[in-house]
Amino acid sequence: MENLEHEFRNMLLDEVNMVDNLCLIGNGVDVKTLCTGMNQQHNDKIWIVYSDESKLYYMTMTLSTEIYKKVKTEEKSFVCIQYYKEDKFVGLTKTKELHELSINVIENYVNEEISKDDFIDLHRDMLKDTDLIVEQIYEKAKELELIAKQLFLNIDFQENLPKNVYIVCSLISNYETTFSIKEIANNETSIDLPIAIKKLLNSLQIRMDLVTIINEEQPWFLIKDFVTDPIIERKKNLKEKQGKRDKTNFINAKINLIRNLMLTENLTMKKLSEIKKKIRKEICDF
Repeated sequence: MENLEHEFRNMLLDEVNMVDNLCLIGNGVDVKTLCTGMNQQHNDKIWIVYSDESKLYYMTMTLSTEIYKKVKTEEKSFVCIQYYKEDKFVGLTKTKELHELSINVIENYVNEEISKDDFIDLHRDMLKDTDLIVEQIYEKAKELELIAKQLFLNIDFQENLPKNVYIVCSLISNYETTFSIKEIANNETSIDLPIAIKKLLNSLQIRMDLVTIINEEQPWFLIKDFVTDPIIERKKNLKEKQGKRDKTNFINAKINLIRNLMLTENLTMKKLSEIKKKIRKEICDF
């Protein structure tokens, strides 16, 4: 403790044995003796006790911020003060009298200061509009409860859409349609569509329409399915071409059958009627 006191004394005193003004000790205080020690409960705090010709000063210092605070001043004077034990120190007067003193005044000040930092005084103005905040929190909580554990399809459109339009995104599954309408802002937007897992089929049909509105009551321009999957489109085109090819082959086969029946003179009205029925049925299926 003697070494610690010596180090702090060197830190607090300048060349003329005067305490620096930045320590908040005051101007022109002629320090005769000084004693320092670590706070018992807070390792970041140091207590400082010093005396001049007429008074005894109590201070505290915060190590992390190097901030000094004056705690108390007493009308006492000592030629020497020394740390004694735990929360005690002793002071020697000019008349050689030894006094036992307590640093509890500093400990209590530090504890009270820290307690104030832990609590904030409430004022009536702080409660203004709190009912509105509570209502908003309640509404958001209901939304979160509604969407909790739900699967969503997220669709992002980044810098690819015109301004002043609405996008309509539809999700069709198991004969049920879920849709969302959203206005485009800054050429981009994001849409979340809830998906009912229990109602999902092996495939989903997604449609996206673009709507420009001339006024609030009347849509001005509509583009249906403005976003398409190239793979799906390719498969669709191949299917259409295959259907046309199958239809042509079927009709040609029936024409050849009629020709063969005519060549063999086996064509009758009954057979011709049956061929016509089959052609009509197959064409409808195509």
